Amino acid sequence: MNILIVTTRLPYPMISGAKIRAFHILKALAERHKVTLISFYGTEAEEKHFNVYTSLGVKFIPILNPAIDRQVGLKALFHSLSSGLPLTVSKYTHSAMSEAIAENVRTADVIHCEHMHMAEYLPSTTSPRYWMRTTWKHRSLTATAVVKAICSRN
Repeated sequence: MNILIVTTRLPYPMISGAKIRAFHILKALAERHKVTLISFYGTEAEEKHFNVYTSLGVKFIPILNPAIDRQVGLKALFHSLSSGLPLTVSKYTHSAMSEAIAENVRTADVIHCEHMHMAEYLPSTTSPRYWMRTTWKHRSLTATAVVKAICSRN
């Protein structure tokens, strides 16, 4: 199965709960499926970790976006207001991400957006066989159940 994973930040190094979770989902899926990871990174210092993804056999498409490390300023606020997008979505708006997703979404059987604000990039015409939705409700097992179901398939 072809799985496209889109994240706001690189899952490695695993320095937060969200990164730990994303990395282990990525690793588990890559063991049995063809996985493409498209992710932002904020500084060139993060490039030293790129080999982690290739060692997992993942097709890795990193997108440098220094803005993700900046505090939200007036420019981002005005962009959000003028575009009608929520501020958290507007912060991650980037043409290189749009292009990378457009190039890879057509071959995906499963699309997993690690954060809801990355789902804004998915075209409305996309119809993968499965959507993997991340929920943050207390004790939610939605993503875990989907990962187990996908991993059990060939």
